[in-house]
Amino acid sequence: MRSLALAPQSILVAALLALTACGSQPGVSASAPTGDSVASTFATAPHVKPSLVRCPTKPPQYDFIFEGACVETIINPSGGSFELQRYKFISLAGQVGTTNVRKPTEVYVVDAVDDGDIKQYQKEPFPAYTPQNGTTFLYAVAINEGHTSIEPVGSGAFLTFTITDLNGLPGTECAAAVLGKQSAEWTWTAIPGTYQANGSGDTVVFSISGAPSGVVLPSRTPVYFALYCFSGSS
Repeated sequence: MRSLALAPQSILVAALLALTACGSQPGVSASAPTGDSVASTFATAPHVKPSLVRCPTKPPQYDFIFEGACVETIINPSGGSFELQRYKFISLAGQVGTTNVRKPTEVYVVDAVDDGDIKQYQKEPFPAYTPQNGTTFLYAVAINEGHTSIEPVGSGAFLTFTITDLNGLPGTECAAAVLGKQSAEWTWTAIPGTYQANGSGDTVVFSISGAPSGVVLPSRTPVYFALYCFSGSS
């Protein structure tokens, strides 16, 4: 696997940046219900699971294989928008800001909750993230299938995404961490910043700027994220 060097001032936070129009394999468009249709299905019959689009293959995934919802998006110089099909009552959606890419670039994003839906890599189990305070409720991996890294341009909001859990978030404030390999060891690094859940406690919006955080999504190297929530001091 390609090692991810997580410099203290250069955290890889692009992984949730591409969540739209997915296919179970590269080049296959999604036809499964998404958005309002999926939300309606769960709202009326939460025990009924709609057809889920997955991509538990290599490629587009590498290393640890996630078996949750899978989406493919095309990132352009102007960025892009995304929507991940609801999985285990959790959905993600949002927008990507201006990037350095010169031509449309494929990015895949897959999620999981680590209840048996993450495969081992070289007989090594996925290293679950245990925050000092709070509960991890979702993992996501982003894979840039292009030949060059995707980086933000400018200092504005590079990544804005929304997470909704129909069962309710496990806290009033939320944060994220990114997984990288340093000296042959998998290491989680907290992403600076916390985000307040909405009044009903089921949705949180993350907004991550580009510079000076050093946001980057390397070519064909998976970037893993943990999303967690905790009870704020309010």
